Amino acid sequence: MVAEAFGRLFQTYPQFQAAESDKAMRAYFEAVEPYETRDIEAAIHSFITGSAPGHNAAYAPNAPQVGSETRRLMNLRLDREARERLAQPRLPPPDIEHSPESQARVKEMVAGVVANLKSVTADEDEATAKRRAEMWDRTNRAFRPELSDREVGRRLGFSVGDPEDHEAAA
Repeated sequence: MVAEAFGRLFQTYPQFQAAESDKAMRAYFEAVEPYETRDIEAAIHSFITGSAPGHNAAYAPNAPQVGSETRRLMNLRLDREARERLAQPRLPPPDIEHSPESQARVKEMVAGVVANLKSVTADEDEATAKRRAEMWDRTNRAFRPELSDREVGRRLGFSVGDPEDHEAAA
């Protein structure tokens, strides 16, 4: 398969001659030896279609360029496969068969827990409501003070007129 793919690549570029193609093939095979067949074919396809980045499609790629493009496409494939593995569940579902007795026992336990939580929540709700009401009372007292003239004067710390004789006040 790889030889066929390189044959397609060599046919695309006329500068490869039949006499040199065996030597060139060996160099190309050495450059892509550590990679899988699907990565090699993808790299050759990207050269044939002109989609290999940084390569001028007017010239035939040399062996290191093919090796580099094969490595780039292999890394892209491995990244894609890693992302796909992350999206899938890691563990299979457990091989436990639940009998009707165990399901009834679990339902009883859950009902007991729910009842216990409801009683605790009701007590907490009463205490929370009481605390909240007290806090609102303090807030309302602080922000809605008495607005009589005497209280306003006391809070502001001054008065108008003669403190000894209010009749003389203007």
